[in-house]
Amino acid sequence: MTNPTRLQGADRMFAILHTVLVAGVAMILVAFGIVRSVVTLDPMSGLVPTFRIVAVALLVGGYLVMRVLRAGIPPLGSDGDRTAWWTEYGRRALMLWVVAEGVAMAGGVFWFLTGDWVVLAGVAGVALGLMVMNRPARLVEP
Repeated sequence: MTNPTRLQGADRMFAILHTVLVAGVAMILVAFGIVRSVVTLDPMSGLVPTFRIVAVALLVGGYLVMRVLRAGIPPLGSDGDRTAWWTEYGRRALMLWVVAEGVAMAGGVFWFLTGDWVVLAGVAGVALGLMVMNRPARLVEP
């Protein structure tokens, strides 16, 4: 008898991939923080308003792209084949996660350059939250 809660095949592969993407962004943000605390940087404080505007525009644009991508991923039906579903929609799910990862990374870079915590929390945090909200199990469920 198999354990129904245990992930199999494609489910497991995409769950691992998603976890690696989220963990990768988190580790890079931590690395930015460590480097920023050790190295003396001349903060671009004069550019903070510009970076905030660009970061928010990037976040809104990324969110809209994610909505379009998410709209093209229907939930798996109760009698559907999970492997076939991931074969059909796995690339779109990966693109969804990569868009969120890119926005989070941009927020981290903007924070690294300016030292502005609003950009880090507002952009990188929200983008990571969007990645977690669109995790593989949530994409599959109706």
